[in-house]
Amino acid sequence: MMSIIALWVLVLGETALLVLLLRALGALKIQGQPSHVPPPAMTTIDEGGLAIGEIAPSFAAQDGEGNNMQLAETDGRSRLLIFLQPGCSACANAIVLINALVERDPHIALSVFGLADQDANKVYAEQSSLRVPLWTPSDTSCEKTYGIRAIPFAFVLDERRVIQAKGIVSHQLQFEQLLKFLPERVPASL
Repeated sequence: MMSIIALWVLVLGETALLVLLLRALGALKIQGQPSHVPPPAMTTIDEGGLAIGEIAPSFAAQDGEGNNMQLAETDGRSRLLIFLQPGCSACANAIVLINALVERDPHIALSVFGLADQDANKVYAEQSSLRVPLWTPSDTSCEKTYGIRAIPFAFVLDERRVIQAKGIVSHQLQFEQLLKFLPERVPASL
């Protein structure tokens, strides 16, 4: 009788050890995997936003130094518009990509807009070492007008402000896919 009890204790002990071993192996497997799934090549959000082929509405904006700009009065080149928001973790990665793009092609027609108030945008641009002006739209409904549902979000406009492409630009692959629609670009990857 004692040997049967000892045998059952041994079987239950081995079962418990096997369960613990499988849990540990599962945890190791999870740790060995990438921390994120690769992003889609380009994400487009069309719900209520501006459609590709539509003319992007003009709006006024001001940078942290008090300089004014009007989207309709830009230089007539194809342009990349990027919308960010202070405190957005994905926007921090977008700023790294923006800085790399500007370093590679300092003459690129690029306008970056902060979806916060003037002071918050100025502090954010300085803290994040953004190498281009961070413009604050004068009209707070700009985000709604453009249909921006996620950030960082970008639009590629042609020389007449017609939207050629749009999408989220939080990963390098998404950013590069969007840049393919910008004729005046440097072809090397970021």
